[in-house]
Amino acid sequence: QPTTNQAVSLLAISIETGRQHQIRAHLQSAGHPVVCDNRYGRETFSTDLQWCPRNFIHRYRLGFEDLSGERQEIEEPLPDDLRQAVASLSLQSQLQSNSASDPSPLPASPPSASSASAASELAYF
Repeated sequence: QPTTNQAVSLLAISIETGRQHQIRAHLQSAGHPVVCDNRYGRETFSTDLQWCPRNFIHRYRLGFEDLSGERQEIEEPLPDDLRQAVASLSLQSQLQSNSASDPSPLPASPPSASSASAASELAYF
């Protein structure tokens, strides 16, 4: 589980370009590295590994125009190992608060893009 002073957030990020490491580098420079990121999140990497098995970044939706100009979208839900990592955080939070209520369920998918002109990809982590 994360240390008591380590806060984590689940983000849906829309990007305009697919530059290598763009999300990871920008989040690290903002002081919020991706969970289990040994390159950009070294300061929390060993602690992260205690509750998350791998780099917690997932491309949920990839959208692009094909060679004929037709809009294409591919979607993939959050994998089981990352869903389990989120569930372990919910359980830890519930135990710490001594609450008997069920934690909020993780949505099956992030919010939909509002239009075809929306950004080319959506990362979910």
